[in-house]
Amino acid sequence: MLALATLLVGLALILDQRDIAVSGTDTLLQVPPSAVTSIRIERPGESLLLRKEASIWKIVEPIDAFADTARVEVLLETLANPGELRPIELADENEAAFGLDPPLATLRLATIHQELASIRLGRKTPLGERAYLQRGDGSKTLVASSDIPFAANRGFEDLRRRQVFTEALDPTAIQLRRTGLPEIVLRATGQDWQMLKPYSAKASTSSVKLWIRAVRGLEAKSFFDEPAAADLAAYGFAPAPLEIVWKSAGRTHRIWVGGPNLRAGDDEIWIRTDQFPTLYSVPRSEVAAIDLTPETIRDKSLIRLSPVDIEKLTLSQRSEPDILLERRGDQWLANKARAETIRVESYLAMTLALAGAQTLSTAGGAEHFGLDQPDIVVTFSGKDGETLARFLIASFGEAEVINREGSALVYTITSEQRRALEKSVADFR
Repeated sequence: MLALATLLVGLALILDQRDIAVSGTDTLLQVPPSAVTSIRIERPGESLLLRKEASIWKIVEPIDAFADTARVEVLLETLANPGELRPIELADENEAAFGLDPPLATLRLATIHQELASIRLGRKTPLGERAYLQRGDGSKTLVASSDIPFAANRGFEDLRRRQVFTEALDPTAIQLRRTGLPEIVLRATGQDWQMLKPYSAKASTSSVKLWIRAVRGLEAKSFFDEPAAADLAAYGFAPAPLEIVWKSAGRTHRIWVGGPNLRAGDDEIWIRTDQFPTLYSVPRSEVAAIDLTPETIRDKSLIRLSPVDIEKLTLSQRSEPDILLERRGDQWLANKARAETIRVESYLAMTLALAGAQTLSTAGGAEHFGLDQPDIVVTFSGKDGETLARFLIASFGEAEVINREGSALVYTITSEQRRALEKSVADFR
């Protein structure tokens, strides 16, 4: 009988639109979405309370957690702009037929000054394109877009933020403590970064920025809320293999990387932070991106020169004639003949940005790596013909190695980097 009543009501709505008062574009909110500061969503077996603090939405019941602010804002915008609302008269005994007794969900919204009329969500209409709902005291049932229950009938797992770490301020100091390995300490110096431990060296600013982005980009696939001490030990946090200390503008946060989530087939790793008592299961590939080593973070750039400083570039290759690239105003010459400016400047930019892949030596000894008889020499000269810098490149066993003449540092480079350095004069014309 209940199904029959639902079908008859639905057919009446479809076949006799004359009895439906079309109100046009309406709203389910009495205030702008930005004025809402509290949302309670009640669903069978679940009650969820969200509050807005300084433009950030947080879940405060059933536990404390950050909400996905974007999803909450979509919910509010959908309620504020539901499109066409069609009121129909409904006898109390028919509420169940419309999925309103009990409702699929009830929303109770408030501003800092007042509580707003509640919204009760029912089931979809027989054709599935629209849905039933009530607002306020339930004196009328509305037929509305089915987007409304889709956006508003959300539970805890739907609305919680999956981002693991939510500190908005950039760090000024970073510590990485890894079990059985030396501690890494990094400190910001203006726009650059310096590595203080395990040894003093300039850090790669671009690598640090990528790491910061990777930490902020960690997203949980699943959660374990309010773990006990025994759970922490079972999930690999006693002690944690990796602890990250993030210091910024008077704040200090900690992130701990634990053991694998065996329920996810070893493809995910447990992480926790000091922001909430929650364990986050994160893809192993994302965790690998935040596990730095001194070698991956140190700056391996070879020189710091600007293209405007370079008037000449000489490329010497074993068994090949030298190539001399000379600047002439806005033009370039290649062995005294006019060259394609864009080709020369692309090559110049590439060589100036060249960086090592792995560190072979920090104590000199370039001759021990075959660099006393290099295969390739790149010489940069200034306005008065003085040599500003010179790269020496050679093959050493299966590796390609590079040294800036006069430097104690010897690095490997990739085979792709070496091939990019090898040119003929025709490549510049």
